[in-house]
Amino acid sequence: MFATNKVVFSHFMESPRFAFDTDRYFVINKSYFVPNAPVALAAVLNAKLSWFLLRTMGRVKRGGYIEAEIQNVERLPIHGNFGSELDGLATACR
Repeated sequence: MFATNKVVFSHFMESPRFAFDTDRYFVINKSYFVPNAPVALAAVLNAKLSWFLLRTMGRVKRGGYIEAEIQNVERLPIHGNFGSELDGLATACR
């Protein structure tokens, strides 16, 4: 599962920091990942609308950080079928 391309993110964020990992790193405590994810998913998760929705679902902590818990990220209304319409977005994300 770790030896695949994946989207990784931290439990605590003050701004959208979803990254696409092609180097197949292991994640540490208080980090999450989405295995076998397309690069376009990282771009969509970093969008202002996704961040707005995540801020409304997550708990806001001191200093403006939110807890980007996996159950909240899973609830974001993102269509799972990334087709050719997102190719340009994926290219810009790299």
